[in-house]
Amino acid sequence: MSEGSVQEIIKVDRGVAAGSALGSWRSNLRHRLPGLEVAWASKDLYVELTSLDLAGARLWSFRSASQRVFRTATDAGRRFAPMAVVVLEGKARMTQFGRTCDVHAGDFVFIDVAEPLVLEYLENFHHLHLQFAKTTFAPNAFRRSVCLPVGAQSSMDRTFVDCVKSLWESGPSLDPLKHSAAMGAVISLSSLTTAFDVQDDEYSVPIRVTRAIAFIEHNLGESWLNPKAVADAQQVSRRYLDDLFSERGYRIESWIWERRLVRAAEELNVHNSLWGAARKTILQIALDLGFSSPSHFSRTFTRRFGVSPREFRKRLGDNTLQ
Repeated sequence: MSEGSVQEIIKVDRGVAAGSALGSWRSNLRHRLPGLEVAWASKDLYVELTSLDLAGARLWSFRSASQRVFRTATDAGRRFAPMAVVVLEGKARMTQFGRTCDVHAGDFVFIDVAEPLVLEYLENFHHLHLQFAKTTFAPNAFRRSVCLPVGAQSSMDRTFVDCVKSLWESGPSLDPLKHSAAMGAVISLSSLTTAFDVQDDEYSVPIRVTRAIAFIEHNLGESWLNPKAVADAQQVSRRYLDDLFSERGYRIESWIWERRLVRAAEELNVHNSLWGAARKTILQIALDLGFSSPSHFSRTFTRRFGVSPREFRKRLGDNTLQ
């Protein structure tokens, strides 16, 4: 949850041990893996918050004393922000879209953190919050799964929890070039969980949209990639395919550029000093992803992420490639 997006901390009981294993992991990892950010929401409130960027998504570890977090209005800056909360320790109650659920250690739940919600941490807790890229799910379909607590009802539910935990634990050693594959596995598993099974058939993603998304991902770097090319590949009209995409809150063209920008952020986040992979200059990234010029790339990237590509890479600690 971004700074300023929630009003935090109504009640606090007692703090978390300062010498926790997570604290040591956080301090060691910061200098080993690009994209890691560490922040203390409030030292007085004993909040330990660590995050790891993963292919357009972000995985948070959140440990603290009991408290209450709430959002009273829709976040105007974000139309949709799908998140999965995996409970490692403690008990919590979550309320959104008129549904309330209690979750315990081993459970998980989906929420949309761009919409009004209440998160009540009823005792000292440790959660993993997986913030998906907004292009991951159709908003209407995802919101049907919000605040439906999931524990060990099925093997897929357990596998999803284990996958998220493993992704967090393997963060220090995971090659950034494999982040997309890892997130792809988590996303696929999420759609197989009990929470998604309860959705009505009318909210399932049409096969033409699924195929179009795969076609776009495969051809992101091609200069000829445009809405007509995508529709032609599916043997349907652009208007028909745009109508199908609208369920996900996008038109085809905006989807293409969103995916190009997220992929660009991933590539800016790769450091060869750790894994021996060939790093790209900002110019190479722009041209490889179908941007017409470096200035076009810089403008659209800045509009999407709030900082220029150069500044984005600088914040990751890489000043050697421009």
